[in-house]
Amino acid sequence: MALGPIESYNRTRYGEQLLRKIEGHPPSFTVHLHPEHWVLNNGGKFLYQHPVASLLDDIRAHRIPVDFLDLFEDNQAPFYEGCMVVELLDYRAQKANQPQPEKPEPTRVILHPTPETIYADICRMNESSGRTWTDKEAVEVEAKCGALNRE
Repeated sequence: MALGPIESYNRTRYGEQLLRKIEGHPPSFTVHLHPEHWVLNNGGKFLYQHPVASLLDDIRAHRIPVDFLDLFEDNQAPFYEGCMVVELLDYRAQKANQPQPEKPEPTRVILHPTPETIYADICRMNESSGRTWTDKEAVEVEAKCGALNRE
């Protein structure tokens, strides 16, 4: 789930602390970046123009992609303090005249929850509770999530 505390006043410092804290833990997912295509985990190849490449935009923006939450949930992708950790493996040459690296250094990026992912989590929790929450209950959960995000 994408719920959890984040320090919005300094996400960079929070991200660095979280990465140190979870060093040695598996990433939520891995993206392999090749010159002509990219690969999610060890799945199929996607062109950079493919609609699913919106995932890459979310990674650049350091936000959990709301459109992929069900996929992450179904695959039991780990969340760390409400965030996701993406491991990027960039096989592209850094400069035009350089060769492609054979084995790139992994880079880890923290993806933070957004109001959309929090709302999606609230809806998912409501659905899994087996009953329909009242508006008051949903607002209380959202308020608690907001309070966690400000800690």
